[in-house]
Amino acid sequence: MPSKVMKSDSDSSAFLRVADDSVTLAAGRGSYIDVVDNGIHLSGPIAVHTGKDSVRYGALFTDIPFADWMHMLPSTLVTPFPTSVFNPPIQGIIGVAGIIAGFSAMLLANSLMAA
Repeated sequence: MPSKVMKSDSDSSAFLRVADDSVTLAAGRGSYIDVVDNGIHLSGPIAVHTGKDSVRYGALFTDIPFADWMHMLPSTLVTPFPTSVFNPPIQGIIGVAGIIAGFSAMLLANSLMAA
């Protein structure tokens, strides 16, 4: 199976390899990302850089945005201090509902035109 490999220098360990069924982007001997038919494979240390508002716990909870200092207070059964808030991903559900409504309207228009 033919593939093309791109390197910045012949001595460099970083490369980009494009084949018919996969793409590999490597930064060194142990750090690479490989995209193939059955998924994406990562190797090496992973760092995710994002703001605090983008982090979700269990897909439903986010940290309280204005109370960073509350993490310093001890939370006990007698004095509970909430550090997260229930925040379901409603925006995504609303977006999907709009897509479904548009698709339904398109199908209805096609069926009316065919009749």
